[in-house]
Amino acid sequence: MLGGQCVRIPGCTSVNNNGYCQGCTSGYFLKDGTCVACDPSCATCTDSTFCTTCTTGYQNSTNGNYGNCISCPLGCSTCSTSGITTSCSVCSTGYRLSGSSCVACAANCLQCTASACTDCATGFGLVGGSCYSCTTALYGGTAGCQVCSVSGGTIACSKCADSYYLTISNNCATCTSRFPNSILCTNSVALQCQNDYAVNIASRYYLISNQCIANTKKCKVMKNTVGDCSSCYF
Repeated sequence: MLGGQCVRIPGCTSVNNNGYCQGCTSGYFLKDGTCVACDPSCATCTDSTFCTTCTTGYQNSTNGNYGNCISCPLGCSTCSTSGITTSCSVCSTGYRLSGSSCVACAANCLQCTASACTDCATGFGLVGGSCYSCTTALYGGTAGCQVCSVSGGTIACSKCADSYYLTISNNCATCTSRFPNSILCTNSVALQCQNDYAVNIASRYYLISNQCIANTKKCKVMKNTVGDCSSCYF
């Protein structure tokens, strides 16, 4: 508490009765009663110029002073340097280890070997060692599919984008094809109609009894599927 107010000190783990910080979390160091962020390369540090441990993707410098950490090569999350040679031992997501270097996997591939992808990013399915969009019709994908799995070389959708719903055959179909004039739905009910907040009141559609009904009578509240009003704006 400072000046009668409770103040949060970033990185601080404990304070004394005077409101000064006495301990800091990793990534901060204590200075003049407050916690100061370490250099971004440091996981822990003693001050702004000296890392005691490095964050992922960095290594201790080799200049003899061991100041702030230096970055590993692109795609490398754990590395070390001997002389002028930097060797990687662990690669970042989307890269594979080749000798002592990290090589990028193919696009949209999270993990790979030298010859094939083994895990794909969300929105892609693994077919024959390659990543294909969940919407790729050649392998069973459909428009609107956001998340999918692959079985026997065939894409099966598990999550559809807004304005689509998931069918019993694990494909995505448009909401409006099942519930005319809807923009959000499940496979059994409409959830939202198009233009429901349009400035032009007569162009709105209201959800009544699982149907999207045109607001041709300019209702504020619609009472039935014929489009009659229970209240008006005017």
